[in-house]
Amino acid sequence: MAESSYELLSMGLRYWFVLLIVLALLRAYFLMRRDNRDYRQALRQLPDAGLIGEVVDLHTGTAQPLPREGLMGSSRSCDIRHPGMHRREMEFIFRPGFGVKLIPIHRKHRALLDNEPLQKGDDFALHGTVLDLPAIVGVARELIAGAGMAERVSTRPGDYHTAPFEGPWDVLTFFGVLHQEPPDTIACLMRSAYAALAPGGRIFVLDLMTDDTHAHPPFAALFALNMALTMEHGWVFSEREMAGWLAAAGFGGIGGRPVPPPMPHVLMTARKS
Repeated sequence: MAESSYELLSMGLRYWFVLLIVLALLRAYFLMRRDNRDYRQALRQLPDAGLIGEVVDLHTGTAQPLPREGLMGSSRSCDIRHPGMHRREMEFIFRPGFGVKLIPIHRKHRALLDNEPLQKGDDFALHGTVLDLPAIVGVARELIAGAGMAERVSTRPGDYHTAPFEGPWDVLTFFGVLHQEPPDTIACLMRSAYAALAPGGRIFVLDLMTDDTHAHPPFAALFALNMALTMEHGWVFSEREMAGWLAAAGFGGIGGRPVPPPMPHVLMTARKS
């Protein structure tokens, strides 16, 4: 009786270990699938993966990734989908040095680019101006020329504390600069940006931001300590504080979201009504 019990126990343990191995392999497989899915999602956000930016609906603030070429329309087969368009509204293609070329598919369809009727000949939806300190502008010119974008992106040396923003602009961006400014200066810059935007124009603020406690996420909190030790007005503000400055300047449709990893930044957007 005892010997048969030991045999049954040994057989049971053998199957138990086999089951544990199978479960471990299944868990490893599902973890690999999840990591691969996350990797592909992050990869799709990178320009080197075929994306050149985003298409943002100025009325709703929703954004869609923009590939180098494709179709715009309301059909599910289109690369950029919008319910207010025809099923196949226009083609688009990115040309280095010029920007995104828009090509209406149907003659009867009408579209505006910079408030002018869109033509099939030479309409590119990308142009802008970089305002920065003279030394930075010198480097920016080299990078712009190296990317073949000198004809579409101009530069203007100046200090954004004192230089007029001019305009009206469709979009203004503040990328990685506001964490060195005190609150009063940030509020003043947001008012200047609001005045320089065209009606319906949008502002984008990319920077490290914390939660309301200023202690999370850890990287942003540690970066705030580094900025406080190395710069006169260095710190890291919270998303709620940034939203407050935007609202005080008159912006609406305020929202924010983290950018894809591994970058630790937050992108805040708002619209001029």
